[in-house]
Amino acid sequence: TLSGNKIKDVGTKAIAAALKKNETLLVLNIHFNMIRLDGARAIASSLKVNKTLETLIVTDNELGKESGVEFSQALMENNTLRNLRILFSNIGAEGIQEIAKALSVNSTLNSLGYCDMVLKDNEASILKDALERNPNSSLIDFKTNCISPTLQDEIHTLVRKNFHRTLNSDRKAEIKRIRLMIVGQGKAGKSATVRSLLGKSFNPNWDSTVGADVQEGVVLKNLWTRQKLQSDQAARFAVRLMKQKLPTRNAQKNRSAKSRLTWKRSHTDERSQSLINTDSAKGETFAVDTVEIEGENVSLPPSVPSDEEYIERDPLLNTFSVFGDNGSVSELERQYDSDFILQTTDAVDALTLSIWDFGGQEVFYTMHHIFLTSSGIYLLAFDSRSLLDPVASEDAKQYILFWLRSISLHAPNASILLVGTFAADVKGNFAVLDKILNSFIKDRFPQLLRSSCDYFFPIDNKDLLGIADLRLAIKNCAVTDSALKQEVSMRWMSLLDSIIEKSKDQPYLSFSNQVCNMAADVGILKQSEIIEAMSFFHERGFVIYLDSTAILSEIIVTNPQWLVDMLSKVIRDDSFHITAGDFKQSGLEAEAKRAFSTGEVSLDLLEEVWKGQPIDFLIDLMKRTMLMSEWRKGNSYLVPSLLRRGKYKAPSDLEYCNCLKFDFTETFLAFGVFQRVVCLCVEYLFQKSKLDEHEIEVGPDFASFLFEKDFKVHLLNEQSSQCIFVYAQGPKLFSTFLKILHSMISKVNADVMHGKLKWTVQLRRIKETEFLSLDIARSQQVPGVYVPTFEDQERLVAVDLDSFLEGL
Repeated sequence: TLSGNKIKDVGTKAIAAALKKNETLLVLNIHFNMIRLDGARAIASSLKVNKTLETLIVTDNELGKESGVEFSQALMENNTLRNLRILFSNIGAEGIQEIAKALSVNSTLNSLGYCDMVLKDNEASILKDALERNPNSSLIDFKTNCISPTLQDEIHTLVRKNFHRTLNSDRKAEIKRIRLMIVGQGKAGKSATVRSLLGKSFNPNWDSTVGADVQEGVVLKNLWTRQKLQSDQAARFAVRLMKQKLPTRNAQKNRSAKSRLTWKRSHTDERSQSLINTDSAKGETFAVDTVEIEGENVSLPPSVPSDEEYIERDPLLNTFSVFGDNGSVSELERQYDSDFILQTTDAVDALTLSIWDFGGQEVFYTMHHIFLTSSGIYLLAFDSRSLLDPVASEDAKQYILFWLRSISLHAPNASILLVGTFAADVKGNFAVLDKILNSFIKDRFPQLLRSSCDYFFPIDNKDLLGIADLRLAIKNCAVTDSALKQEVSMRWMSLLDSIIEKSKDQPYLSFSNQVCNMAADVGILKQSEIIEAMSFFHERGFVIYLDSTAILSEIIVTNPQWLVDMLSKVIRDDSFHITAGDFKQSGLEAEAKRAFSTGEVSLDLLEEVWKGQPIDFLIDLMKRTMLMSEWRKGNSYLVPSLLRRGKYKAPSDLEYCNCLKFDFTETFLAFGVFQRVVCLCVEYLFQKSKLDEHEIEVGPDFASFLFEKDFKVHLLNEQSSQCIFVYAQGPKLFSTFLKILHSMISKVNADVMHGKLKWTVQLRRIKETEFLSLDIARSQQVPGVYVPTFEDQERLVAVDLDSFLEGL
């Protein structure tokens, strides 16, 4: 601000000259500076050139009535200025009338403040006339006490009509929101990095993240803050639409008549629902008597309203609203508040981040697959010191490679930022670190964003070293992400508000019984569009929507953090987050010990950790996402993620077994695939009443069980070779088991890995050393060889879990 500095015309001209070249200044306050016409002319001239200034305050100066002409011409050309304050600047009636001429053309000014001499109605009416002639106007606030109350009300009505027209428009816009997912090894400083990004101080005693921490971050200009998700998304979205240039009146008239139709339909609750029918036809007009909506014939009114009727009719209430009597948009109309909109005007340009800080302990990796998305920005954190430590270096490399492969599998087009923490401790070694990273990463991951250090962004959360560079990189990734360009409608945002409001009381909703009704309330009738909206909300971090099967897609989790917390009450690392002793008071200490050593979780233990929560729903969800399986009927469950890593003691007679090798080296054997296959095997045996607890052994990387009498199977997970080995004793049921196991892996791939896994299957016969492909084995007429077909896979995996297991 330069207010009260007596800069006069000379100083103002200098500022104006600079303003023509400046590309960063957003607010210029030259209040009370003895500025006259020459200074006003210079500032107005700079507005014709400047492309960034948003607020100009020139109050309490001696601009003179001629300055109105200058500012009027500037506003006719400028398309960035939103707020103009010219109070007490002696521009007179002539000056404000000149500025009013610009209001008939300008489509970007949101707020105008004028207070000088009292204007007569015939002098001030030009303001009203200008707004009436300009359907593109974005003016939502006109502050003055220099015109009659009657005319003020009339202008306010016109201003409010702009908001009404926006709420009822069919236009779409982007929502500037993206997921930021922070992954990496435990204790790498991921949570501290999130705190640094959001402007919070370093806390050396911060607890290790359990499961994942989900929060909202907002980037406005260069300020990063944390905020709570509010159910005002539609209102903010309306302001974004108002800031965009509206189509002209002529363009509106050329739209398809169908896009303007409004009609009523009766519901079982006898309330009217206003619906709008949209169409992307190329401007043709046509008459329609009835329209079929979801199998129901809906009668249309006898006449189609004109554009004038559409805009003019009842601008304050929802008599002609497209969203219905109880729709959230109509509620917004009734609660119209220009101050809120003005405050929101700046905020709608903010970038919103749905931040997911994933726990780094290995026990959580199986669970993470539910929450990783195909779009967004991935920040992979590693402890810089570990790569320079001869003892820890190899493990650090493997963790970095593991996460790079995992991200590439789930999100091959998402940006990855590799972040080296504790950089202050390795200063002077950045080039060495980059050389180490280059030695094993090379050019294998093209989505990896390069930094000034080439492969990684060095940061230190204690003294905020490198945080500014990291923020800039994240912001640049977001604004260039093609996923951010997807445009959505007001109806979608109104539906989102309803979902967010419900999340306060209900952590999940039924798709068919609740979400579809909520969608109908805002005019979304086609199920395909509702599904598209849910998938979009999932990708942007508003909800959890798992659409791999019909049963999973029936549930919309409205509070992602709730689901993370519920799953993490079962899947957690007892060395960091909980101990068996924590269950001593409830008498479940022994059962907790068993859970953390054998993976067997009793129903009593689940009832304790999920006290007051929908236990049946959570058990069913974990089973359907293959995180647990039945163990002892009605009493306990197997959760393979809890199994402690140990050495597999291979049976001594494996040389007398046929061996199958499922080789995933073409893509990546993601953590959690093997554990889910074990879950499916155990669940299959349980459902077929073949589960013999005395004939089964399960570990984090192996499983042995009796598939049929005299047919024992051993499964071995070998991450180093990216393979799953299967040893089977006896050829009698070998082909049958191969078919079942191949179907199980295909099911895991379809439901959890989004079909991204690729693998080959090879066979090694008893006492042989070479593996053969299944095609070669079949051509050599090796007995018991089954070659899976695409049709087999499609038929089995595209069903819910129960039907899948039944069909094996």
